[in-house]
Amino acid sequence: MNDQDVGIRARVLELARARSITACDVLTARARGIHVSTRMGEIEDVGGSETFGIGLRVFEGQRVAYGSSADPSPEGLTALVDQVAAMAHVVPEDPFARL
Repeated sequence: MNDQDVGIRARVLELARARSITACDVLTARARGIHVSTRMGEIEDVGGSETFGIGLRVFEGQRVAYGSSADPSPEGLTALVDQVAAMAHVVPEDPFARL
């Protein structure tokens, strides 16, 4: 588990509480990859990549909305919470919605 991701999830939950959201859950995911290409039996190129994603599901009574982002900055997290909370206010109620 990445300590940085724990802090990101905690921040999103704080932002959600500040908006009086009934309930929510948040997840983060990271992936690292490496690639090696060869040509005529010789290594030609080596590279790597890392991806990050955060998902937020918000419950506002019986209304549910979900959004995701790849921006872990404070502004990005605030935008994610604001957008998903706004969506939860306008979607139809779902009598089967549960956390």
